[in-house]
Amino acid sequence: MAFLENDEAEMARQVAWATGKTEEWDILMGQAEAAAFRGQLKKSRDFARQAEVSARKNNLTYALGNISGVRCFAELWIGDVATARQQCAESLKYSDSEASFVASGSALAGDVATAQTVVAQQSTRHPKNSLLNRLWLPQIKAAIEIKRGNPAAAVETIGPESNYETNDVTSRLIRGLALLDLHKAPEAALQFQSVIKTQGRSPSWIGRCIARLQHARALAIAGDNSGARSVYQDFLVLWKDADPDLPLLKQAK
Repeated sequence: MAFLENDEAEMARQVAWATGKTEEWDILMGQAEAAAFRGQLKKSRDFARQAEVSARKNNLTYALGNISGVRCFAELWIGDVATARQQCAESLKYSDSEASFVASGSALAGDVATAQTVVAQQSTRHPKNSLLNRLWLPQIKAAIEIKRGNPAAAVETIGPESNYETNDVTSRLIRGLALLDLHKAPEAALQFQSVIKTQGRSPSWIGRCIARLQHARALAIAGDNSGARSVYQDFLVLWKDADPDLPLLKQAK
């Protein structure tokens, strides 16, 4: 909540509270996510490493899957894709519960085989899990199709918006990417805009930040230069303290 309200003092107070406690790893990962959201990849990596040390110190093996999963997406979008693949694989090694979250990152990072394995395993293990089968697995399958160069199949796989997406914006982000690949820029822009406006689970997830940049790109392709310029400027304000050598920052500028 403090992150959403740009309340740095309250964020710092929560960090101070968690120091030395069993929950420390979780707060450190909150810092890692917030830093990545602002384009501060070096700082994000440092917080993630601290979180891993804290989790190992407290024998929280399940937490290691979450840590690697969050790192996977940060690296995928603003860092090193090879590292993203490695972090996704690390996450899947530690936690089955993180599999459906991480596997779409595996696919987009180029590890399609691992993503396919997760789909097969999860659908077999949890055939009656509605969220898994109607939301998370279609996300993974659509990400696989995007990586294979089949955006039309990705849009068909992920399907139209549903009530399952109310608190999960990943489907909208993936749908937007596929629509952009299909040169359907106005439709893609609406998907990215929806990601930005929806304040639900994981407000500091890096995908929400990337949606801003993709929204600007979609508006530019659609011919809305004024709207694109405004969104680009908002993105650059958000990344005013970003690592200056990030390729994505240079592209946006």
